Amino acid sequence: MTALDTFCQRTVEMYVAGSKVSEIAAELGVSQRSVYRRLNAPGAQEVVQRVKDEVVTGLLARYLEGSETAATFVMDVLNNPEAPLGMRFQAARMIHDATFRLLGQHDLVVRMQRLEAAMRPIDTAPGIG
Repeated sequence: MTALDTFCQRTVEMYVAGSKVSEIAAELGVSQRSVYRRLNAPGAQEVVQRVKDEVVTGLLARYLEGSETAATFVMDVLNNPEAPLGMRFQAARMIHDATFRLLGQHDLVVRMQRLEAAMRPIDTAPGIG
């Protein structure tokens, strides 16, 4: 990887991490215009997307771990006859709401997968693309 590639990579990583262009420029000792050029360089947007994907994947893994613990806790509250009725009602409501949100999201994913599968023959037809 060349120094230019390293500079572009660092610029993109700082940008994706939430740094402002002025902060990136100051940190790297370059002008803001140079930062903008690097962010708009060929391939930079693909790198931005890849870095975002990595961040989201990491956060999703952490949230999934936490959601398992949270679900167990809510179920424990729901099934605890000694818990106040209001807390048990709130736990039931949370489970109900989460279930319907998950079902809706699952349905959307399945429909998108079916649509993408139906589009594949069109994408691969001779003379297209």
